[in-house]
Amino acid sequence: METALLLLILLLPLLLWWLARRHGGTQEPSFGGLLLVLSISICSALAYGQLGAFGQWQQAYVDQHIDLQLAGRITEARRQLAKTPQQPQLMLELVALYNQGGLYPEAVQLQQQLIDLQGPQPELLAQLAELQYYRDQRQLSDSTCELLGQVFRQQPAQLQARMLLANALFQRQQYLPAIAQWQWLLAQPQYADYQQPLQTAIENARARLQPSLSHTLVADNLSQG
Repeated sequence: METALLLLILLLPLLLWWLARRHGGTQEPSFGGLLLVLSISICSALAYGQLGAFGQWQQAYVDQHIDLQLAGRITEARRQLAKTPQQPQLMLELVALYNQGGLYPEAVQLQQQLIDLQGPQPELLAQLAELQYYRDQRQLSDSTCELLGQVFRQQPAQLQARMLLANALFQRQQYLPAIAQWQWLLAQPQYADYQQPLQTAIENARARLQPSLSHTLVADNLSQG
């Protein structure tokens, strides 16, 4: 594909020059005009080589919903990481871009490489668990649960891991366990600034819990009757 595009860049100016000469009634091509056209063709090919191939952009947006600006940022981050591999900051930036673009398999793979490089730190493990959760269509797999267990053994009050677990329980309509997770976070002094969103989450879960309990009581009464 890239070879064909390069040939097109080289040959198109020559074709246009030939058509212009023919339309003007000139039968013999001038050496100066031919040299000018060849110079334009070579410059176009060099510019193409410097700016990169379309294949590199295709690698950036596996998800077709990623906009061109984000695709460009992903491509540039990949190039920077290729120049200086195993740079934690660059790896984190690319993981964040993958996450933003919904490229969760790529984000999981790169996050795992980062953990292999820096060790199983709680923050890195919690981020990997969240990426796996979204990669698996918001399902808590055995692997993700194992990661959360590793995080809680090292740092029980790790916010991202606790919030992930609470939100996953809420999505599965397990409202009481989700409320218990949020209440546990409320009791931690270091999360005093998060009281309002945590209280809102608890109230939302309780509002959904009441109809669920009512339906359960009605069903129990009907079965007993």
